[in-house]
This record gives sequence, C-alpha cells and structure tokens, in this order.
Amino acid sequence: MQGFRLIGGQYQAISPNDRGYLWSEQLGLYLGIFDRKLRYFTGDGQLVPTPQEAELEQRQAKEQALLEKKQAFLEKEQALLEKEQVFLEKERERQAKEKLAQKLRELGIDPDAI
Repeated sequence: MQGFRLIGGQYQAISPNDRGYLWSEQLGLYLGIFDRKLRYFTGDGQLVPTPQEAELEQRQAKEQALLEKKQAFLEKEQALLEKEQVFLEKERERQAKEKLAQKLRELGIDPDAI
C-alpha cells in the first residue's frame, strides 16, 4: 500500500509505520489493510469500526444489558419463590401442630402440659 501527501505542489510518499499503516494528517487517523480491506485506525492502532460494526456493537450491548436485567429479575423472583416456599412449609408445620393439639384436647389431654 502506498500513500502520498501534497507538499508545496508536489506529492511526497508517506512512510508507513511498523505495522504498515499510513498516517493521514487530514483525518488524524492511520489507513491500513485489515481483513483485505482498507480501514481506519486510531493513533494508537485501534481499528475504527465501520458504521455497520458500530451499529452491531451498540445493538449487542443493548441486548446484553437487557439479558442482564432479565437475569436480575429472575434471580429476585427465584428468591421470592424460595421465601414463599419456606413460609408455606412453616405454615404446614404450624397447622399440623395445631391439628395434633386439637386432637389431644379432644382426647382430654392438655397439649401444653406434654
């Protein structure tokens, strides 16, 4: 890949960096080949996403945030269900004890004295 800069009415070759990228003073970006395509790179060599790539990244970030919210909701719902289960078990135990105490009273036995 070759690039040129117009200086004083004459084109002069742009020297590539160690990665083979050419610096564009007008753009403030490097130009280089990535995946067999001419692409832009930042001053520190990071690939500048195309509009389609940026849109995809944004959509994926939104989807990830939505999935995380759903996961948090499901975890809270699970915790509530577990608390409800514990409550129901304690209620069943209380009812069973009450039923047993009632049966003992019917037999003339004071359940509190046992």
